[in-house]
Amino acid sequence: MNIERFILKRLALILGIGAGVVFLNLVVYLFGVSRLDQFARDVKGKVTTNRRVLKESEDRSQTLSSSVERVRTDKKVIGELSDKVFETRHKRLVTVQTEIQHLIDSNNLQMQTISYGYKLFPDRKDKADWGHRYFRVSMQIPLTGTYPEIKKFIQDLQASPQFFLIDELSLSSSAQGGVQLKVNLAVSTYFMATGEEEGGAGKGGPA
Repeated sequence: MNIERFILKRLALILGIGAGVVFLNLVVYLFGVSRLDQFARDVKGKVTTNRRVLKESEDRSQTLSSSVERVRTDKKVIGELSDKVFETRHKRLVTVQTEIQHLIDSNNLQMQTISYGYKLFPDRKDKADWGHRYFRVSMQIPLTGTYPEIKKFIQDLQASPQFFLIDELSLSSSAQGGVQLKVNLAVSTYFMATGEEEGGAGKGGPA
């Protein structure tokens, strides 16, 4: 009972002290905890932004690395083609002609005269973007044979180590009937261009 009277007599003081404590806590929150929360939110936002920027940088780096690796691989492939496959026209053209004749004979096809065309690649205006220029030799090969013989010839041509490209093919019936077919085959191959060819592309014969 004494405690109750003590509390009742000092209720206003106790309430005042309680209100002061609440106010103090509110002040601490407003000027301390709330700022800490805002700081934490700001830091979280910056971390999120930095992570996004880092991810974008990693993606760009990966793309750049892939591009560099692709260019390096392409240069290696082109280098090997130039050194080991294309070679120069004077060094390899006879081998190309011999290979075509061999494939024609081995597939029992009849051939008329081959006609040739020449062109430098790339064009002179694009030369600065290339390490080498290439001499393209195109051949029009008129053939006569059965469908299986012609099909086998084309397969052998594509499998040849002499790097042939089949540009165009036209078929018609032979005068001998439906069994024999006449084929006009446009085939091309590439050589490393020399100074002689760069000075006079399109001139000269096949040899």
